[in-house]
Amino acid sequence: MINYIVIIILVTLSYGSPEYRKIVLENNLKVILVSDEKYNKSSASMNVMVGSLSDPDEYQGLAHFLEHMLFLGTEKYPDVENYSSYLKSNGGYSNAYTAEDHTNYHFEVYHDAFEGALDRFSQFFISPLFKQEYTDREMNAVNSEYQKNLEQDYWRMRQVKRNLYNPNHPANHFEIGTLETLENVNREILLNFHREYYSSNMMSLSILSNLDLDTLEDLARKYFSNINNINRERIKYPLNYLEEKNTLRLLKVKPVKDVKRLVLEFPTPAFYDLYLSKPDKLIGRLIGYEGEGSLQSLLKSKGLAVGVGAWGQNNTPDYGSLNLWVELTSEGF
Repeated sequence: MINYIVIIILVTLSYGSPEYRKIVLENNLKVILVSDEKYNKSSASMNVMVGSLSDPDEYQGLAHFLEHMLFLGTEKYPDVENYSSYLKSNGGYSNAYTAEDHTNYHFEVYHDAFEGALDRFSQFFISPLFKQEYTDREMNAVNSEYQKNLEQDYWRMRQVKRNLYNPNHPANHFEIGTLETLENVNREILLNFHREYYSSNMMSLSILSNLDLDTLEDLARKYFSNINNINRERIKYPLNYLEEKNTLRLLKVKPVKDVKRLVLEFPTPAFYDLYLSKPDKLIGRLIGYEGEGSLQSLLKSKGLAVGVGAWGQNNTPDYGSLNLWVELTSEGF
């Protein structure tokens, strides 16, 4: 008899993790670089610490409108289609959004077109044109977003709630913009808003690619060092967005869809500084617990609800909210 011995060698393949580097450019722009040879595309994101809460009273929706206009040509690349067509022809795409306290711009593209995309992208924050001839077109685009949101319960509730907020607080505002609220906005108003708030010390840039960290740092310094720094102080927001009263404010909203939901909102400080302990997540898990003795199991057993939960929200670095929700049955409603 011949004995065969089979030796199995287990080999653990070691895949390198992404490498990170944080730098601050001479103009005080904060940058995080991420390098990983496994990435199949390169990307970048610029976060600017100004949003709809900074809209002037007479131009509600201005921050959102400026976000739209920023894509439409710069001094170095005046063709309004240059940026989008460059990305599209190189397997990429871009997008942006305006939040209450910040605005974010981002894109992705094939690796070999990354430097060209960074060059075009950086010019948004250096020398935008805000061409007057495209103002009407983009106002209509903003107005279309508003019209679309009229039929979405989330946006309807979001705006209606603002009418209960402190009238002297910036949270009591209209964030999207319409043809009516933006009709008097011109190029100079856009430029002034950009000059006042789009300061490099109010921005954070992230760059991800398969290139090594030294190369990514060189690209960041080459294309983003010319963003102007006016040493703008961080915008601080008052905490009292919902005035304290010895009463329960009850807001009833008729939904578009067949929704029966109860939401309780409690003003809180922001949760950013509590990232490691995450009290908002802990409260959410406790309230949303489904086991024996839980609020959810009690309400379900009585046929009053089908779900319970909670979430914390950071509106700004200064204030936030804790929100409890109950998805009700007809009887529960």
